[in-house]
Amino acid sequence: SLAATPATRRRYWLTFRGTTYGYATMQSVESGRTSLLNLSRLSSPRRPIVVAEACHKLHGHHLRPDSREFCAGLDRAMAAAPPYMELLNTTFALVPGGRQPASYRLNEVLAAGC
Repeated sequence: SLAATPATRRRYWLTFRGTTYGYATMQSVESGRTSLLNLSRLSSPRRPIVVAEACHKLHGHHLRPDSREFCAGLDRAMAAAPPYMELLNTTFALVPGGRQPASYRLNEVLAAGC
């Protein structure tokens, strides 16, 4: 059980895998403001950080045509990232707000002992 694994023995130090709303993320990256993507740059062998984002789509299509190329890059990185359940073996798991007040992610990370 992950909940019984001490923080010092976790595989990752910080993780996030999920959907974001591409336009806000793209603006953050272009303006140089901090975004989830910037956290990956802080990763080290001692404190591995994995951030895997995918842009929100509606019926398989990106919501904003001007972010299509940016989101396609995120989609490729998401496909190469470790599976969500593996990423729960982390000391810290990011649980950003979504489109709804309730999020199953919070329950999952609490159950994993993050």
